[in-house]
Amino acid sequence: MYLKFCRSYVGDKKDKLGENLPPELSVELEKEKELPGNARLYRAVCAFLLVICLILLAVVVILGMKLCISFKFSVQVCSGGAVPFLKVFLAGFQKYNGICHSFKYDFTVLLCVFVWVKHFLSFTALYLLLCAGAACEKCPRGWIAYRNYCYFLSTLRLNWDNSQSNCTKVGGSLAVIESQEVQNFLSKNGKLNYWIGLKQDQSEWKWNDNKMLEKSYWKSNPGNGDCALLYSRDPAEKNWAKISCQAASYYICQIEY
Repeated sequence: MYLKFCRSYVGDKKDKLGENLPPELSVELEKEKELPGNARLYRAVCAFLLVICLILLAVVVILGMKLCISFKFSVQVCSGGAVPFLKVFLAGFQKYNGICHSFKYDFTVLLCVFVWVKHFLSFTALYLLLCAGAACEKCPRGWIAYRNYCYFLSTLRLNWDNSQSNCTKVGGSLAVIESQEVQNFLSKNGKLNYWIGLKQDQSEWKWNDNKMLEKSYWKSNPGNGDCALLYSRDPAEKNWAKISCQAASYYICQIEY
């Protein structure tokens, strides 16, 4: 009985106290009562948006990495770029995470989440753009792409064996020309005379991959050397010459991608 009376008395006092307060202070007290519910709502909305953004981001990253891996020359670029990208992301996360904790439970929390996600996605987009750009560069710098090969037209003059050795050092070989299209392409892009991967073995002409010569583009008077030289300034139909393998000339390397 006594406890019930005390509770009733205290409740009446609180109601009377609230009635005697100024209107502005009463409104603030009402807002404070509503604050816990609003805070939970803001937290739930922020968490939901953040989860959705991270899921979408994971999909974008996975697809971007698959794009990069599909090209052998871009794999090193993508894997090497992941570490600095991660460092930048963590730095951005710490920055915006600190800002978020400084806010009270109001709509600035939502703004903070969107700013942080924008920061995250901007660096992700930049990373994937660089990675995709590297993937489009199928050939090393200074090489030209045609079909499934990259070709390098040298500016250094060497004999045939040293030219072949230089091409081997970069994972390729002297150019093998087995179609009219490749012959036309190399003749069009060249401006000098180049060693190609064709050499006479006893009485047979073979490519450096040991395939026998089938289609040839010899000059009318090709000479009597044991190695083939492509004269790019002559018509593509007849611009090969038989030159001594010890002669110094430019050369064409090829690698497959």
